Amino acid sequence: MLGNGEGAATLRGRAYKAVPGRMRRTRVVIDQNLKTEAACNTRAKEELAKSTMLEEIPELLLEDHPNAPHGAVQLGDEFLLEGNAGWFDVSVWVRCIARSFSPDEGSQVRLTVIRTDRLN
Repeated sequence: MLGNGEGAATLRGRAYKAVPGRMRRTRVVIDQNLKTEAACNTRAKEELAKSTMLEEIPELLLEDHPNAPHGAVQLGDEFLLEGNAGWFDVSVWVRCIARSFSPDEGSQVRLTVIRTDRLN
């Protein structure tokens, strides 16, 4: 987390989660509104929680909508999934690995997805 300041005077915050058997992945978020190191650390922990709280997303139901009509998502497409999952916000990239349509589900298409940061 990079906060207020420039160069060596830039405020920094850190948060990490060690996962055995997995390679370390870094992410830098910049917010010039953060004025203290404590605020940077707090925000870094919040960003880490957002990216790791949702371990897996097995499938989605896609409604037929003008912004996402049937056929808009093809196999192999990657897209940003954003929304609110009750008690936390979701913002994660996923890849469509399968899709199916059943007349019993009305105007919905079932997408099987995998998080792109989980791909080898």
